[in-house]
Amino acid sequence: MSKLSKEKIQKLFNYFQNNNYEYVIRECRTLLNKFPYSAALYNLLGLSLQQINNFEDSKKSYLKALQIEPKNPAILNNLGSIYRIMEDFENSKKYLTTVLKTHPNYINALSNYGNLKRETNDFKGAIELYKKATEVDNKQFIVHHNLALAYQSIGEFELAKKHASITLEINPNHTLSHKMLSSLIKYTESNDHLKLMEKKLSEGKLNNKQKIDLNFSLSKAYEDIGIFEKSFQHMTAGNNIKRKIIKYDIKKDIALFTKIKEIFSKIDLNRSTIQNPKKNKIIFICGMPRSGTTLIEQIIASHKEVYGAGELNYLSKVIRKNFFKDNYLYEKILLEKINNKNNNIIEEYLNYLNSHTFEEKIITDKAPLNFRWIGFIKIFFPESKIIHCLRDNKDNCLSLYKNSFDSDNLNWCYDQKELSNYYNLYHDLINFWKEKIPNFIYDAKYENIVENQEEEIKKILKFCDLKWDSNCLNFYNNKKTPIKTASIVQARKPIYKTSVNLSQKYSDFFKELYNSLN
Repeated sequence: MSKLSKEKIQKLFNYFQNNNYEYVIRECRTLLNKFPYSAALYNLLGLSLQQINNFEDSKKSYLKALQIEPKNPAILNNLGSIYRIMEDFENSKKYLTTVLKTHPNYINALSNYGNLKRETNDFKGAIELYKKATEVDNKQFIVHHNLALAYQSIGEFELAKKHASITLEINPNHTLSHKMLSSLIKYTESNDHLKLMEKKLSEGKLNNKQKIDLNFSLSKAYEDIGIFEKSFQHMTAGNNIKRKIIKYDIKKDIALFTKIKEIFSKIDLNRSTIQNPKKNKIIFICGMPRSGTTLIEQIIASHKEVYGAGELNYLSKVIRKNFFKDNYLYEKILLEKINNKNNNIIEEYLNYLNSHTFEEKIITDKAPLNFRWIGFIKIFFPESKIIHCLRDNKDNCLSLYKNSFDSDNLNWCYDQKELSNYYNLYHDLINFWKEKIPNFIYDAKYENIVENQEEEIKKILKFCDLKWDSNCLNFYNNKKTPIKTASIVQARKPIYKTSVNLSQKYSDFFKELYNSLN
């Protein structure tokens, strides 16, 4: 490779570090016409494509780089990372273990392999890898952040605080660690962390992502203190910034929900369903996010016969792969599979679960938005159970509006009108399913569980054909089921009542939202 191209690559890498990904992509592609055997260019192109979520093209770029330099540890590590993001866990493991065989102290591969294990619920293995990475270099803030995430998910909150604090010592601008700490702290007005976050936000040196993190964190802090006006101001500021930087059009969700109802109104979901050749039984826990799905999973997964798989997107991936083309749901494809008695759907779903380690025959999947796919579940998962979680609609929407989520599927949360519109779409669709398939869906009402814990838990277990297990009553002691959602802290505590009717504290600020709800 010429000297010029090396200098150019360094300049491009500087642009990459400054988040100018589109420019780097254009320049890399231009340079590759002159230097088609540059592994470094292909690798940098892959990194930039990955940053804009073009994962398929990113993978292709890494693979071309690997053809040129098949033993390059950075390229192998990047391939392992992109396959993990794409949920091809076998290939991810293959490339990451290949790196570590020849470079056992390659810190990025140790961290990425830890991420893979964390994603597939092997938290013990993840923590071991992260710890080894800290032994190699204890000043890598991202490794400490990953350790904090792992400890937080298994309920080791003091260790999570420790590593979040170390992360901030190394990188004071890592606002995700501030956000994590805010979830673990019960604030008072004199709290030092509250003052630190206020100071950082007022300095005006943050990017939009950092401003979002701190505004939501401060909103939580002021809610703890009981200053609801300031809490509302910060959550609104966070939501406004977030809404400006995301792409969302509610018309697409309206079209999807309308199409689902149109197709399934023609299908008799009470007739004999496609046979399930597999022995595993799935308990799908769904409903609006922040409606109590994590709590219900913790209760059911505390049962000795149940494995809590967490919030999976496997069902959505399988349904979109099999029944959608160009983001459009095709009735013809669905009818063909039903008429052919072809049930590859459950097999594809369970193949994703192969990356998890468990012996139980009963599995919980608590992806809330699976409420969209209840008709598919009835057809292709005939032995499954559906728990529909619901709570007061105002409390539910408040809980959504005061949180920032990683998932693009929740981009309707950051504008009050869009939030109420989506809630009403959900409400309409869940009623449609209940009319189509009565007695197939169990309503787990949050307020009822809070008031009559043991009685309601017994009803849920009975619906799931599970015998009574007292562990379900002490669900907050459940260490076998990790939590990776916004409910991490709440679901590790005994049931409490403070979140019931919390929306009333904000009634002066959410009149339009509250009045728009069905």
